[in-house]
Amino acid sequence: MTIFPSKHVNLYGSILGLSGVLIGLIDKPTTIDNLWSRFSAINNTKFCPTYHNHQNFILALDILFSFGVLKIDKEFNLYLCNC
Repeated sequence: MTIFPSKHVNLYGSILGLSGVLIGLIDKPTTIDNLWSRFSAINNTKFCPTYHNHQNFILALDILFSFGVLKIDKEFNLYLCNC
């Protein structure tokens, strides 16, 4: 799995593309387990046409944290930063 799309890997197949899909799923503060459940429902469907395992899911969350897009509160809920 690559972080960025390339000539041989489309956007949905990259970790960066997966990060975008996850941003779309976070509409309110949610736990990692709940987000994984919501993502699993659309994984490898027309909404996210490439299969991603749990490792890719965590890597995408790491990217969102490192970019400052995603934050976590004291109850371990994920939410999007309004920065």
